[in-house]
Amino acid sequence: MKKQKGTDQLIRKLKNIQRQMTDLEDNIKDQNKSEIKNRPVASASDETDYTDKALLENKLHYKALLEAVTDYVYTVHLEDGAVVSTYHHPGCVNVTGYTSEEYQDDPNLWYRMIHAEDQDRILEFSNKLIAGEDSGFIEHRIIHKDGSIRWVKNTPVLHKNPDGELLAYDGIIRDITESKQAEEILAKYRSVLEQLVEERTIELKQANENLQQEIADRKQAEEERLRLEGELRHTQKMNAIGTLAGGIAHEFNNILAIIMGYAELLMPDFANGTEQKQSLDRIFIAGERGKNLVQQILTFSRKNQQKFIPVHLSPLIQEALEMMRSTFPASIKIVQELKSSQFQIIADPDQIHQVIVNLFTNALHAIDDGEGELLVKLDEVVYDENNPPVGFEINEGKYAVVTVKDTGCGISDDAIERVFDPFFTTKEIGKGTGLGLSVVHGIVKQHQGLITVDSKLGEGTTFTIYFPAAKKESVVEAVVEVSIGKGSGKILVVDDEEYLAHFYKIALTKLGYEVSVANNGLRALEVFRENPDQVDLIFTDYMMAGLTGDKLSQEILKIRKDVPIILATGYNSAISEEQAKKIGIQELFMKPIAVSQLNHTIQKLLKK
Repeated sequence: MKKQKGTDQLIRKLKNIQRQMTDLEDNIKDQNKSEIKNRPVASASDETDYTDKALLENKLHYKALLEAVTDYVYTVHLEDGAVVSTYHHPGCVNVTGYTSEEYQDDPNLWYRMIHAEDQDRILEFSNKLIAGEDSGFIEHRIIHKDGSIRWVKNTPVLHKNPDGELLAYDGIIRDITESKQAEEILAKYRSVLEQLVEERTIELKQANENLQQEIADRKQAEEERLRLEGELRHTQKMNAIGTLAGGIAHEFNNILAIIMGYAELLMPDFANGTEQKQSLDRIFIAGERGKNLVQQILTFSRKNQQKFIPVHLSPLIQEALEMMRSTFPASIKIVQELKSSQFQIIADPDQIHQVIVNLFTNALHAIDDGEGELLVKLDEVVYDENNPPVGFEINEGKYAVVTVKDTGCGISDDAIERVFDPFFTTKEIGKGTGLGLSVVHGIVKQHQGLITVDSKLGEGTTFTIYFPAAKKESVVEAVVEVSIGKGSGKILVVDDEEYLAHFYKIALTKLGYEVSVANNGLRALEVFRENPDQVDLIFTDYMMAGLTGDKLSQEILKIRKDVPIILATGYNSAISEEQAKKIGIQELFMKPIAVSQLNHTIQKLLKK
């Protein structure tokens, strides 16, 4: 940049010197004329000597200035648009290695030293100069006398007469090889820098992507944490419900057993159709609903044990309908379309019964005691390649299909997405727990089935359940119609619930048995030890203070191995049927127990 600035200054100085020389020549001539006019007459030779002297001084000054310049200065004179002479300042040696004399001896030297790849550009540039066009400067390569390639900058200055005719042009050629090399080095470093910047940009981009991925992963992890916390809270809630269910199931079922037991005990005393008989039926049905509610809570909290066996659905549905029919008002029409069940399903009959009852109850609430219709259907369908289960997330195979359809109020689009959520209900307070449909959904899932719901506000609701058929048909034990027939034998009833023990004594005595009662396990053990041969069968509660029913059974069987024992519990998670069998207990019942069922079991065991 400093060299470039020096060159520009030199060009301006050259122009100023040329202008000063022209002005000086004019001034000298004017002064000579004035002096000649005012002084004594002198010879012409004196005037000429004076002018030549002034011009010589200026030329010497101009020459001294040019000799002080280290760059290559040249001058080209033209006449009628053609080059007539050139002048090459001694500085040409510094730039090209050639002397002024060599340029004078070889007029084409200036062209031949130009790099072959740049000669066309220089010719075009020179032609424009000769044509009087000011084209600025040009950079090109030359071949130095020593054979090296040099970069130079050629800056010409045009000199024209008042008519615009080009008379000459001066120029300065400067060696810019170092700056070009510096530019190349700079370009190289710039390229390296750009590459580093690009690499760093890629690294930063990758780092940013990694950061975004990490943020996404952390967000997902946070969502997963919140989900797990939700599941944990749900599990804790279910455990709390299970604990609550276990705590109340025993006592509540004892109360239900008393209510339902006395109602059942009184039923034979009244004829069908009488007001008393209808009242007893309603008491019994209310007890069944209470029993089912406990079962729902136990099932929902996973405290209810399951017993999966091959069953036909038709008898279960009909049984549930018979139980629920009296609770439906006469304004609701019940339509049955139950095909003769050919497919068996592997299921827990009690839970399937609970599903049907829950759906019937839900339909009853939807119709809301108004006029309407309840349709119950049982179909059988085979899904295969010819009949694929389009729109269903179930496998191909045989299915028993249960449909419960009502003409009730329907479900809104917002609510239909949540109908199977625990504790979600659209009913008023006191008309629903929000457990029914969630229990239904859970039971169906446990049976490897699928439940769907289709509903519109004001147009009713349809629930459809798909139960997979058993792989192989199994022989189902025939359902024995139990009647309350007379029996005989000596029975020891053990229960710490005084009213319940009193009921069993009355009921079994009425059926022909000799009944003795013990209000706790320790007392029962004493009674048995006193007269072990005077007891034909023991019917005992499980949950008792002091000595539980299972422990009592173990002690009794140590005394007499052949005595039949029936164990009853209000909370069936306390002991399983398998555990009871290992002890030696013949039958395990969940309270409340129907008198007819208890009588049938007692007679069966006593016959053995």
